[in-house]
Amino acid sequence: MEEHPELMPLLTVSGGAMRGLTFRVGQEAQVIGRAPTADIVLADPHLSRRHATVRATPEGVLLTDLGSTNGTWLNDTRVTGSVAIA
Repeated sequence: MEEHPELMPLLTVSGGAMRGLTFRVGQEAQVIGRAPTADIVLADPHLSRRHATVRATPEGVLLTDLGSTNGTWLNDTRVTGSVAIA
């Protein structure tokens, strides 16, 4: 799938100032956060510098909280450990 990026899962920001931005999710874990060194940088004061990771697996996309201050939430449920999102 990596040789065909158009087939990789697409992560879309659904709210806030960055609403509508999209990111392709690869097989390597991608860090989401405010830090300029994050793979997916989101300018949101509620995010930690290194907030969570996403990565594509054969079972689907996994979301993992990195011990963020405000927690990572999926459909109103706090994420502990890794959870499949797709």
